[in-house]
Amino acid sequence: MAIREPEIIRNKEQMRNWTRSMRAQGKTIGLVPTMGYLHQGHLSLISEARKHAQLIVVSIYVNPAQFAANEDLSTYPSDFHGDIEKLQSTPNGVEVCSNCDTDKG
Repeated sequence: MAIREPEIIRNKEQMRNWTRSMRAQGKTIGLVPTMGYLHQGHLSLISEARKHAQLIVVSIYVNPAQFAANEDLSTYPSDFHGDIEKLQSTPNGVEVCSNCDTDKG
């Protein structure tokens, strides 16, 4: 099986444009929202989403608002390169990895 590298979209407007374009073509889209540092549970969700949709988007986004003042966002585990490798290793891969920042359009 060939390795499929997901398109990485880091801009919310580009993500909107991609989804609108795919839906205009009649495609169904499955979203697997994550905070990154992917593990087998995430990968099983991707496999399940693939059963229900033609295209799969995995979002990797850590929302700073989810952390209380006494919690340290900077210590939350992150391995974006490793996450992309895991996405590539999933059966049929994923079409898009959305990695949009709240401060960027």
